[in-house]
Amino acid sequence: MPRLINKCAANQLRSAYGDGCKERFASSARNSEKFCACMFDRIKEIPEENFFEIGLAMADYLSEAATAKERGLPAPAQPAALNQFSAIDASCKKE
Repeated sequence: MPRLINKCAANQLRSAYGDGCKERFASSARNSEKFCACMFDRIKEIPEENFFEIGLAMADYLSEAATAKERGLPAPAQPAALNQFSAIDASCKKE
């Protein structure tokens, strides 16, 4: 079962950087087309067995970060499970 969950989570995250990505990230990435291509390729570096944990950590962290922002507080510490994904995201945004 964990293998299936990781595969589904991997497919879901990868799909965010496929069709419609350019439009989704047009306001947050300098060159959204290049950003999306970079993310789509670089996400392959993440082992599939990590995707479910990344998905859970991302859901919790984004919710906590949004709440902190609404309250004028600093963002919470990022969970370790997001380190590799965040590094890829930052690298692709620089390109």
